[in-house]
Amino acid sequence: MISVLYVDDEPALLELTRLFLERYGNYSVDTAISALDALDMMKAAPYDAIISDYQMPVMDGIALLKHLRAEDSSTPFILFTGRGREEIAIEALNAGADFYLQKGGEPGSLFAELEHKLRLAVERRRIADELSESRQRMTAIVSHLPDATFAIDLEGKVIVWNRAMEEMTGVKEEEILGTGDHACAAAIYRARRPILLDFIIGREEKIKEYYPDLTVKDDRLITENYIPTLYGGRGAHVWLVASPLYDAHGTITGAIESIRDITDRKLAEEALHRSEEKYRTLTEQTNDIIYLMDVNGRLTHIGPQVARYGYTPEEIISQNLSVFVVEEDVAIVVDDLEKAIATGIPRYTVFRARDKSGNIYWFEDSGAPVFDENGVIVGVSGALRDITDRRRIEQKLVESERIYRSILENMRDVFYRSDREGILIMVSPSGAELLGYGSVEELLGKKIDSTLYADRGEQDRFLAEMDKRGEVVNYRVILKRRDGSPIPVETSSRRYYDENGCCLGIEGFFRSAPGPGFRGETSGEYSRC
Repeated sequence: MISVLYVDDEPALLELTRLFLERYGNYSVDTAISALDALDMMKAAPYDAIISDYQMPVMDGIALLKHLRAEDSSTPFILFTGRGREEIAIEALNAGADFYLQKGGEPGSLFAELEHKLRLAVERRRIADELSESRQRMTAIVSHLPDATFAIDLEGKVIVWNRAMEEMTGVKEEEILGTGDHACAAAIYRARRPILLDFIIGREEKIKEYYPDLTVKDDRLITENYIPTLYGGRGAHVWLVASPLYDAHGTITGAIESIRDITDRKLAEEALHRSEEKYRTLTEQTNDIIYLMDVNGRLTHIGPQVARYGYTPEEIISQNLSVFVVEEDVAIVVDDLEKAIATGIPRYTVFRARDKSGNIYWFEDSGAPVFDENGVIVGVSGALRDITDRRRIEQKLVESERIYRSILENMRDVFYRSDREGILIMVSPSGAELLGYGSVEELLGKKIDSTLYADRGEQDRFLAEMDKRGEVVNYRVILKRRDGSPIPVETSSRRYYDENGCCLGIEGFFRSAPGPGFRGETSGEYSRC
């Protein structure tokens, strides 16, 4: 159920709008007779969307909108007003309104359009929240990878360089991102020479000359090596694995490599590296373009926002909208326009258009029929919203998820996540392999205390340490394999939280423990002893 707050100083319209939305949509509508009453109601409970009149005593609808945006509220906001001046619409949209809708015309069509815009605004907010949550989850997971990780694109330029790489090479992320010409090799080997990633993307062929002990497994390259130049010349034995990065079409777009310091394993000691990866997304937000066209699709009015696309309003007025639309999308635009004129029902269209220089942009068109005083449709009015950046963000999310999946599938450490009830809800494929299970699915949904712990007292001590310190690093516990045999592991774990600070469970990494004598950063104890 979508919760809506409708603010208007006309009680009859409040009730009529509430009845329509609750009858024809999945909405629960509260009403307020003034903006001040609305602010009090929003303090008591959050709403999924707000609909507001413009002209109201004390505080008008745009003032209410500005007040909410000043408090960092991103709640979808629709200005629903009888004032039809263009400057009001422009001010509302510039202030952060999701939609501007003018009262008047045939009630059924008006309320249908309002419901449609309300649904669109809520859906957009949901998508934006999911994108934000996904990016935060990605950043949190990658920031806990223990291995040094970096990536390059097809030109050999560095696109990822995490904290562990900074520690291993002494080269900062900001110094190396975007550089090519074997910059990774220069940082790692102090010489510009081919590395594993160059062979993945086909930039080098004589791989055995540089990695004689190479193992090829599927599309991954795996080897061990001693690199004397790491850690400021201290040197380290390392395990390296490299694999391709793919786009949504399965085309290789680059390569990613992880370097694990196995010096401590060889010496019966071990050091973990915490890492982080920053994904930068630049999103440009533009204001909607208000337009009016006649029944033939000829533009009779266009807002000044078209200047962003190289046009003046005078150049566009009297032109048909289809002139600017990408050829493949013209039929969609024309069909939707004809349906709107024939049925009188508001329309929603997504299409591509070109700017004056020929560049292509994605637009979201929310248009509704315009009626004359006799109820005859004389045109269509609406708003064009540039959604090019949103399209790019969605694609970037797909690519980010693919990179994340590639990291999980190729890592040897086990990543896990449990919920507040101690039920396993996420585990990397390496976890099933380490614990003797045939697949990840056999582990998901099981209680950690009864399935994974050899002794439940282990979990009590582990949780006590978590409560005491907030996280554990290199902490030893005894788990059990599927066949019941014990396996000592070292774990670095923490509690994870939602955006409101509520604990959702525990997540972290574990790997098979080296021999006795290792002392962790947290308690230095082998919890079974």
